[in-house]
Amino acid sequence: MKSKIFLMVMFAALMMSCGDSKDKGSMELLIKLKYGDKDLQMFTDYTYPTGQKITFNRFSFYMSQVQLKNASGAKNILDIDYLSLTNAFTGSANVAKGFSYVIPDIEEGTYSSLVFSIGVPAVDNNKTPAAFSSDNILSNQAEYWGDWKSYIFSRTEGQIDFDGDGIMEESFALHTGANAAFRTLEFPITTEIKANGTTSHTLIIDLKKQFGSAPYYDIINSPQIHSSSQTTEVKQLIDNLVTGFTMQ
Repeated sequence: MKSKIFLMVMFAALMMSCGDSKDKGSMELLIKLKYGDKDLQMFTDYTYPTGQKITFNRFSFYMSQVQLKNASGAKNILDIDYLSLTNAFTGSANVAKGFSYVIPDIEEGTYSSLVFSIGVPAVDNNKTPAAFSSDNILSNQAEYWGDWKSYIFSRTEGQIDFDGDGIMEESFALHTGANAAFRTLEFPITTEIKANGTTSHTLIIDLKKQFGSAPYYDIINSPQIHSSSQTTEVKQLIDNLVTGFTMQ
């Protein structure tokens, strides 16, 4: 009997040692939206680079293939998620807090860079929402662009006063998508993930950067991105948008 108990104890210890030997922690990305040097608040007036008054009522994007890197290699910490930031940046109290996005279950260690992509990887983007179970973030038909056979990677929406009469008479919907618009960003940061702890970094997104520098994005002639003929505009917008992402 004693030998049997001994073997059972040894087996249990062996199973524990073969499990996850790394303790886990979390990373918080505290997201702050900006418009140039100002905090961005939805439904608040700002000035387009060419002088028109502009207001925002939506910003959202897919964040995918999130990794932390160090000298030992890359750790995948998140496959994909959809971040809709409208409510989080409506009202001054929410703007002051920012949007807290926490990624759990990260192996303890010190890392030197954070990598993530904007958009849906081609292996999934080449599918339709019907290919995914209802609990999958990619099952949402509303975020799929049937004419482009692609998910909508990012949405920046609002209204603009083209004629300067003080009335926001034109809606804009600047959407990006299709495999050619998939972009990967890498930020050199030093971060330490500790067991049962949460390490915080600030992710700043400046939406003014999406309009580029002179010559600015031609929002007068292309306020809506809905046609497959607008590939040039989509690439311009996504290339501009990624320059607005910075980490602290």
